[in-house]
Amino acid sequence: GVEPAQIAAHGAAWDALHAEYGPSHELPLCADVLRWRDRYPGARAAIPLSAALDMVGDANVRRPRRARLPVTEPGPDPEAAGAKLRSLVETEQALEAEALLRGAIARGWGPAEIYPWCWQIVSDHFLDFGHQLIYLVKLQELLEQAGWQHADPILSSWVFGVSHGTREDRLPEWKTYREHIAALSGRWPALWTGCSQDADGPWDGAAKLGEVLLDGTRAQVFALLLEGLRARAPLGSLVDTLARAAATRMLRFDPAHDLDLDRQDSWLSVTHIQTFTAALRQALQRGREAELLRLLFQAAMFIHKGRPLDRPSSARLDTTPTSSQGVEGLLRAIKDKRCAEAVGQTAAWLASGEELRPLREALETLAMTDPAVRPIVVAHVIKNTVVAFEEHQALDDPTPVLALVALLASPMRERRVLRVTREAIAFVTEGKVPNSVM
Repeated sequence: GVEPAQIAAHGAAWDALHAEYGPSHELPLCADVLRWRDRYPGARAAIPLSAALDMVGDANVRRPRRARLPVTEPGPDPEAAGAKLRSLVETEQALEAEALLRGAIARGWGPAEIYPWCWQIVSDHFLDFGHQLIYLVKLQELLEQAGWQHADPILSSWVFGVSHGTREDRLPEWKTYREHIAALSGRWPALWTGCSQDADGPWDGAAKLGEVLLDGTRAQVFALLLEGLRARAPLGSLVDTLARAAATRMLRFDPAHDLDLDRQDSWLSVTHIQTFTAALRQALQRGREAELLRLLFQAAMFIHKGRPLDRPSSARLDTTPTSSQGVEGLLRAIKDKRCAEAVGQTAAWLASGEELRPLREALETLAMTDPAVRPIVVAHVIKNTVVAFEEHQALDDPTPVLALVALLASPMRERRVLRVTREAIAFVTEGKVPNSVM
């Protein structure tokens, strides 16, 4: 008789209390599987829930409960407490940041007071390959369904994880990003006011921005994005442009990279580009903090960085609709790894005007039928299935779903023990860092 949302929240809370460095893919998976609970009534709810709980158990088996500091009293002023939290996170005082957030929750503060702090700290850096933004959006979704009573430990553990997060924007290759962000310091409120969700200023730069995101230079990308902000382009239009480019980048991915033992980049790497831009869309709809605009530049950088993983132009998938063979024909093509055929059939379905629901439910069911072995791979299949149809609806564009089908219908290497071992040997004996473009 326990509601599925409570079971999912219990799984996320277990992960929050045991994960060594804060929550990982287990957290968003607990939220994602609830999307499909209406299709699995009663005891059958165990089917989607088991995918999340299996990953929680796999990640934390025999791991002791993580030590936490006693709660810290935040004081009476939410704004001052938020500034203190931001400072603790920036200086990587993870335990202290977690204790302060727990104190805020214990004081009775809720989403209205605390979420603005979270939007600020998640936009300060490009964290953990974009994961922390995705986690924040998904934990909000989970808490909305399961209740704020689960905020401690789920939300407080997320803050602990952000404090430990890798700040990838500090790497040398992010120099162009850092220069643009530094030049805009102090100008975020003005840009946010001029380019709000309701802005309707003239802007005809979407097509050009989309082109340079995929095939231009980094300087062009940032210049055109800033031009859009200054021209009062609607935020929705800017996000749509980024999302189309992200879906296209995923659709262009060359599966040979996934099978290459000398490269770290894989299918899982490129899927994050689409899931990050989807999380960006949610962040800009949920948050009202001007510095969230930094996430636009992070998404643009992320999309552009993936260019070396594209298929050669002569070998890109043809998205011309072919003859539809119905759900069963499409699933056979996916399971047989006939990628081009599967993409063509999907394009035909999406172009035909047929009801989308049978296609969506068939791919959701496929995600629940153990399409992969390792829990981390199953998690990526599930979250990309959710995102693909969300973005299809938001964009009225087939590309996100075609990218999903390309992922499902491509060969994928799940175990990478040999590659990791070879990388370790090369690093220890030659000082050679792993080969990665992402």
